[in-house]
Amino acid sequence: MEILDKLISDHTFVRATTGVDGDLRSWNEQLNKFRLKNDFLSLRQTFLGSGLIQYLFDWTIIISAFLIFRQIPELTPLCLILSGSRIRGLSNLLHDASHYNLTRNRKLNDFMTNILAGFPMAAPVQDYRVTHLLHHRHLGQENLDPDIKMHCRYGYFDAFPPSDKWYMNIFFLIFNLESLKDSVLGSWLEVSVNQKIKILLWWIMLCSVVSFFSLNSLLMFLPFW
Repeated sequence: MEILDKLISDHTFVRATTGVDGDLRSWNEQLNKFRLKNDFLSLRQTFLGSGLIQYLFDWTIIISAFLIFRQIPELTPLCLILSGSRIRGLSNLLHDASHYNLTRNRKLNDFMTNILAGFPMAAPVQDYRVTHLLHHRHLGQENLDPDIKMHCRYGYFDAFPPSDKWYMNIFFLIFNLESLKDSVLGSWLEVSVNQKIKILLWWIMLCSVVSFFSLNSLLMFLPFW
């Protein structure tokens, strides 16, 4: 925070590096101006153990929510909220890994991320990285930013949301057919045949483990997910 406070206190820095016009060159120029380059780079250090703990936490909540759902059906809404929030957590970790923030070993970064998040969500990190970097490069540009194009496909425009009430906007996205399709299929329709095979193998292995305990558990887990 001390580093950011120094940078933001300088109005020249703010004008040079915020918004769509901000770029890496001006960012580096300002870091060098304030002699903060080394301090900033220290913030980018990764710790594999921290990332694995976050993955473990999310999967523990998901599995626990499913077990409670099986035993106490009356708690289904709560279990779905808990599970859904942690699946979203996996999506956040997938995002971080797309920037190689799990480990600087790129092969290990992508392998572990796909096993723990990418394949279960049908969104391999290699494919996600391509579209996400385009989002950074074309941030806010309606015809080029993949995130804005996705929202437009939903009929949801960031500058003019369907409602001025936040919860109504959430309901709009939950019950939107295009949004629902993306939630169920992930990036399945866009990924290569090779990645499709890996995703299928991951789900076959998971289904085999779950069905080992109970076929009924498998039939309950798939719609729960």
